[in-house]
Amino acid sequence: MASPVAFTGHVPHNYDTYLGPLFFEPYAINLASRLQNNHYQSILEIACGTGRVTKHLLPKLSAEGKLVATDLNEAMLTVSREKIKNPRVEWKIADAQNLPFNDEEFDLVVCQFGVMFFPDKPKAFGEAFRVLKSAGMFFFNTWDRIEENALADVSHAVLKEFFPDGSGSFMEKGPHGFYDTALITQLLQDAGFGQISIDTVRLVSTAATADECVNGILGGTPLNVFLSERNADKEPIKKRLRDELQKRYGTTNLQLPMQAFVCTATKGCKT
Repeated sequence: MASPVAFTGHVPHNYDTYLGPLFFEPYAINLASRLQNNHYQSILEIACGTGRVTKHLLPKLSAEGKLVATDLNEAMLTVSREKIKNPRVEWKIADAQNLPFNDEEFDLVVCQFGVMFFPDKPKAFGEAFRVLKSAGMFFFNTWDRIEENALADVSHAVLKEFFPDGSGSFMEKGPHGFYDTALITQLLQDAGFGQISIDTVRLVSTAATADECVNGILGGTPLNVFLSERNADKEPIKKRLRDELQKRYGTTNLQLPMQAFVCTATKGCKT
């Protein structure tokens, strides 16, 4: 969950337009496909972003079910509301580390690629546990290390050329900074969860052109703010990234491997 400041202006639109199809839609489909029950009474989505998972969660609801989709960032929720006009979705600004919901309110808590950004992960996992009903499930995914994700890896390498002091290492320290499965398991256990499973999911994303990747990474992430704050000349960076992507993956229909972990945990019955 990035800070609200990082996703303002055109960033949410670029994030959804370019990175949405490349990164988030394939994993949203994968995550939703794991929910075998199509009769959930109450689902909470945290760090919902621009609603990539939200639309796939709606068919999982019972006839009278409710879906509460939350994010810390109002600009991201604005994009979500515009895309998904469904009265069964309640949109709400909420911090995953301090959820504004009652104990044992939801059957299911879902989070796509948000846990990496929680400053206090134990507290966020504890909150997910608190708001779940007994036997409720927590589903989330998190990116594997950057070397297993082609676009992020190339972007990180290029930015390192321009910022050798490491200040441009957002991709490595942010999205790809929470991949230790032993640590993830321990944090879930500490929060009270049981029946924990972590699956490695490797997919290949297809980008029509390298420019889609460049516009997404440099215009749809907090790197946009990073570069603007430093008055950096973005054109040489864009060109270098475009050239490197085309060198490695071709000029059209770039096949970009990516890898993430899908994590499932269950709230045990009260004793």
